[in-house]
Amino acid sequence: MPAKYGGLISVLVTGLGIITAVASAAEPKYPLGDRPLTEEERAWLDARVVKINEIEPNDLSRARAMAELGDGLAPLAGALSPPSSVDNSLLKYFPPIGNQGGLNSCAAVHACHYFASYSQAQDYNKDIRAGNYDDLMSPAFIYNTMNGNANRATSVPLSVARLCDIGACSRSLMPYDGSDYWTWPSEAAWVDALTNRMDTTYQVDMNTQAGIDAIKQRLANGDIAETRFTVRTTFWSYPSDANGINNKVLYWQTPGDVGGHGCTLVGYDDNRSYVDHRDGQTYYGAFLCANSWGQGWGTYNSTGTGTKGFYWVAYRMFLEEEFGPDVYYNSDRRDYKPKVYAVTGMNHTRRGFLVHSGGIGPTGSPLYETPEALEYDDRDDAGLTDTDRVAVDLTDGVPFLQANGSNTLFVRTENRHFSIPGTVTSADFYVDLDRTGVYQVLSSTDPAYTIWAGQTLYAQVELVLPLPQPALIHEFTLDSDPGWIAEGAWAWGQPTGSGGEYGGPDPTSGYTGNNVYGYNLYGDYDNDMAEMSLTTTAIDCRYLKSTMLKFRRWLGVEQPIYDHAYLKVSTDNINWDTIVWQNTGEITETLWSLREYDISSVADGEETVYIRWVMGTTDGGWMYCGWNIDDIEIWGLHIDVTITLIERSGEDVIITWDSEPGTSYTVQWSTDGSTWNDVSVGETNTWTDTSVSGTVKFYRVIE
Repeated sequence: MPAKYGGLISVLVTGLGIITAVASAAEPKYPLGDRPLTEEERAWLDARVVKINEIEPNDLSRARAMAELGDGLAPLAGALSPPSSVDNSLLKYFPPIGNQGGLNSCAAVHACHYFASYSQAQDYNKDIRAGNYDDLMSPAFIYNTMNGNANRATSVPLSVARLCDIGACSRSLMPYDGSDYWTWPSEAAWVDALTNRMDTTYQVDMNTQAGIDAIKQRLANGDIAETRFTVRTTFWSYPSDANGINNKVLYWQTPGDVGGHGCTLVGYDDNRSYVDHRDGQTYYGAFLCANSWGQGWGTYNSTGTGTKGFYWVAYRMFLEEEFGPDVYYNSDRRDYKPKVYAVTGMNHTRRGFLVHSGGIGPTGSPLYETPEALEYDDRDDAGLTDTDRVAVDLTDGVPFLQANGSNTLFVRTENRHFSIPGTVTSADFYVDLDRTGVYQVLSSTDPAYTIWAGQTLYAQVELVLPLPQPALIHEFTLDSDPGWIAEGAWAWGQPTGSGGEYGGPDPTSGYTGNNVYGYNLYGDYDNDMAEMSLTTTAIDCRYLKSTMLKFRRWLGVEQPIYDHAYLKVSTDNINWDTIVWQNTGEITETLWSLREYDISSVADGEETVYIRWVMGTTDGGWMYCGWNIDDIEIWGLHIDVTITLIERSGEDVIITWDSEPGTSYTVQWSTDGSTWNDVSVGETNTWTDTSVSGTVKFYRVIE
């Protein structure tokens, strides 16, 4: 069994094949808290992380490199290399050095106090160096939900990945106490944690030079990263010189494992030197790391002043797999607020036997399921009460919600205990799809109910979304000339208020702005005219249904037994058989009027749609001012194809939909649900989005 602070029991195989237990080399002088992953945990982690060995430089990295080169200098050839040294602990996003106290909580301290706090500070450009609890993420939230209600070691990579599932709340909502491993998060803490959820976990293997370079580039970009290592007795001597430590650089450790420990990489220095006692040679290059044993341990950051709490680790330690070598970090959801989440009240005397999650769609075949907020842990002997309700975030399932219909939202609770029942007493769902900050609350009528041993039950609500309203797709304000084809006296420009031998005169300006398209801007139409038309250029309606034409009209025309005005639509600019409107009597407008016409029977789904206004024919009698039009608009609904599956593969999002043979499709994505970007994918039923960037995306597929 592990020692008090995570000391290990190792196994020695002798030359005679006898297996004997050997106690760990020494009890730790400080608490540790990182344990090895089980095979099941390793498989779970491998399935969800994105493994990379290259990171692109950003503007900060380039600025740092240029500053190091000096004013007016540029690299001699090739790409600009990262600077030779970086220290992100000097940035305003870095919190004060943390102290895990007497708990085996290093994994949570490094994941939450350092990484999550730093990432959130970056998101909001906030200075957190003062250590205000509102600005710091609480290690207690992650540690106390993962430790099985005991002062047990957890895991750095699992803690980092857990930030993507449930997030972490602020320390003001759940203060961290270095002796408290049992306090459970409040409902407010669970909900606050959702706003700090991260997106995707990345892994870089630093046992190669490519991995070393990748993490150096991440640090040069102004970011930090997390890793773990095995503490041996050499580490207790830090920062004093000893075999394995020189010039405050840890480069080797004497055999004899003590336990696993977390580490936050905050900087590096290619010129940091040390002498290796094993060969007497001088080597260069080390990472600057933040520890979790308070401000009295270790050494200073790169400035050599301030507070302690840092240490240097040689690059070679990673290459030799004596430190790390796996390094982890998350991409973030910037300025994130859940669009849909659920809060559930549960009671059980052994909370570790409850598994709790949420989802969207039929419970038997859900379209989307959340990660588990409560995970199975039969070591946890503490109870759970409905005064501390648990929150799950359903926002990633928003793309599966169907407009003009009912959508099932649910929470799922499984009781894996063999004899003890539990209860679910409430389940409330909060919906704010437009991110107004005001949530619609839907309370399930299913609770209260008992979950017997081995049983799984659901609490559900129905979210009814209204029929989508037509949106403005194309707009021609006529503030500038759109270049339409004008025959006869049709012209773009400012009308002069002339004409009106019969009826009223032309306007003196557009409905908005000065300009219009009009027939004879300087007076009435002529007698004995043939048909004279104004025809738009091609308008793309291929993704639209319920297509509408709207425009402002100022029209004077005699009754149709003498003079004529028409509105027509075509898909090829050749056949003009579809007459949308024609005058059925005399029209003598002296004000602008809004005209709306349904052109869906011709325009829906068509790549080229042409609109034509026709003046004429006319007879030899009375003359009127004719057509004036302004603010022409095409409205409609997007033609959506049923998406059957949206799933993550690492950072990528894979979308699958119902398709028809011979039909080409376009995937549209949006970050706000209103502005859409097109990706033509051809005749297929699946597409992979490889550019998910730390924010919620909406998707739809159209023919």
